[in-house]
Amino acid sequence: MLAYCEVWPNDVLQTNVYVLDTDILIDIQRGHASALAWFTTLTELPSVPGFVIMELVQGAQNAQQMRQVLKLVAPSLLSGRPNLTVIVP
Repeated sequence: MLAYCEVWPNDVLQTNVYVLDTDILIDIQRGHASALAWFTTLTELPSVPGFVIMELVQGAQNAQQMRQVLKLVAPSLLSGRPNLTVIVP
């Protein structure tokens, strides 16, 4: 699921925020062509909530999957901001 929201503080600034759901990140992680194609059309990096990162970590079944999850969400964890860049498998 993709959440999209527009915020107008003081009716002056408009900011578009995309928030990615676990299902989208799983599709990206698995290399689904439609998910990857959609992701490349975004002009801004989406946000990834902490609970989504935790769901991906909990779903990892072995060390290789855990490395894939951490590689996928590393920009979010290192920057302190919940943003995401995708490394295409």
